[in-house]
Amino acid sequence: MENLKIEELKKELFTGDFGDCFYDYDNGCIGDIVTEIADNHVDIYNYDLLEWAKENYLYIDEAMQEFGKPDDFLQYIRQGQYYCYEKDLYENLEDSLKHFMYTYIENVLDIHELTEEQNDNLLDYDFSDTNDTLDNLIYHIRETLSEED
Repeated sequence: MENLKIEELKKELFTGDFGDCFYDYDNGCIGDIVTEIADNHVDIYNYDLLEWAKENYLYIDEAMQEFGKPDDFLQYIRQGQYYCYEKDLYENLEDSLKHFMYTYIENVLDIHELTEEQNDNLLDYDFSDTNDTLDNLIYHIRETLSEED
């Protein structure tokens, strides 16, 4: 049986606009990381906010319904941008975390191929649990691959 190339496994995943930002973290609650990534990508310059708003007014409206009405106009847009980015991260969370996992295996563990059994065991993890931590995912990776040795 042929091994699975991690590079090929990663190509099958869609991480959205900011899913690769998980690489900047090695611990922490996944839900908190999503919030931080979304918040860190909200534009700080008014011009950029106004340009973004031209194509994304629906997110601004949805954010107002979700979070309430802010005190100033630019805050409306910031809130909408944050809402858009957070939504994108959650919609692509499972693939983003799988991508994180495979990248960790490649870059940290220096493993570039997996057996089907190894891959199946790695995927036996709840990638949708936002209350879990990256520490636990890394532990799962290390334990799964060390059991195979």
